[in-house]
Amino acid sequence: MKLSKTCKSSYLCLRTRHIVARSALLINILILSACATNDIQTADYDTDVIEKLPTISLFSQRGSNPFRANCSDFDAESMLHHCTVNTIELDASDAFDQVLYANDDVAYQLAVSTAVFNHEGGDELGSAMLAGASLMLLPMVVSAEVHAEAYLMWHGQIVHEFNYIIPFTLRSSWLNLNKDAEREIAASVTSHIIDEMQDNDVFSPILLAQKLGATDYAADLVIPENMPSYNLESTYLHHHPFAGIQVRYAHADAGKSFNQVMVDAFIYPVRSSEWDREPKELLEKEIANNQKDIEFFNQQNEIEGTETSAHEFDRFAVAGAPLESVYAQSLFMD
Repeated sequence: MKLSKTCKSSYLCLRTRHIVARSALLINILILSACATNDIQTADYDTDVIEKLPTISLFSQRGSNPFRANCSDFDAESMLHHCTVNTIELDASDAFDQVLYANDDVAYQLAVSTAVFNHEGGDELGSAMLAGASLMLLPMVVSAEVHAEAYLMWHGQIVHEFNYIIPFTLRSSWLNLNKDAEREIAASVTSHIIDEMQDNDVFSPILLAQKLGATDYAADLVIPENMPSYNLESTYLHHHPFAGIQVRYAHADAGKSFNQVMVDAFIYPVRSSEWDREPKELLEKEIANNQKDIEFFNQQNEIEGTETSAHEFDRFAVAGAPLESVYAQSLFMD
C-alpha cells in the first residue's frame, strides 16, 4: 500500500479522519446549543407615550382561594405534575413614573400572584434524557404555563382585576443554564399587565369614580360655556374624588391687556365628618382650610403679595332646593 506524505500508516489516516468527524459533530452540537433560546410570549404595549402611568407600589399576595386551589389540585394529580406559587418577582418598568415595593403610602397598589404549571410529559422526559446523554450540550426543553392573578387597588379599593394564562417553552443547556428564565417570565407577565392597563385606561379618574360610587363630575356637572367677560377655557378632573374638578375661565379679551386674567372654580365635597353642624359652620371651616392651602401653595411657589377679600355668604336655589354658599376673591401678584 502506498502511503501519502501526510500519513505514515493506514491506521493513522483512519484515526485522523475519525477525530475530524467527531470534531465536526461537536461543533454542530455547540452551534445547536448556542441557538437554543426560550420561547416566552410578551405583550406589545405602547412604549412611546408622553405621559407615563402613575407611581405604583408592588405587593406579592397569596392569591385567591380558587387560584391556590387550582395550583394544589394540579400538583396532586400526578407525580409528573408540578406547580409552584410566587416564584416569579415582577421588576420595575419605565412605563410608570415610579415603581415602589410594599409601600402602603402610595395611592395605587398592584397585588400580584403567580403560579408556574409544569407537566413532565413524554416530550419533556425524552428531552431530559438526550440532554443528559450529551452532558447538557443538547438543550433540555420544558413546556409549561405561568398563571397570573393581579388586583389594581386605590387606597385598598379594587379598581381592576387581571388574569392571565401564558404558555412558554424553556430550553436549558450548559451554555445558558436557564439563568434568564425567571427574568423573562417576569417580563412577560409585566408586559401583559401594562398592555391591559393602557387598553382599559385603568387609572382614569372617571373609572375610579365609577368603582367607588363617587360623584361623576364629567357626566353630571353642568357648567356654562360663557360668563360675563369670561369664556370656558378648560376643565381638569382630579384622580382623587375628594379633589373634585377644576374649571377655568379666561377673560374674553385674553391676548390683549387681560391675558393673565382668569377664574378657576374648584368643585369638590367639603372636608368634614361633622355633618350635624349648620351648613354655614361647615363652610366657614372649609374656607379656612382653603386659605391654608393657598398659603402653602404660595410658599411652595415663592409667590408673595396674595390678597384675599372678606368671605361672603349667600343662598341660592339649585333644582328648587336652597344651597348655602361662601365665596371670596384671591389676587395673586408676582
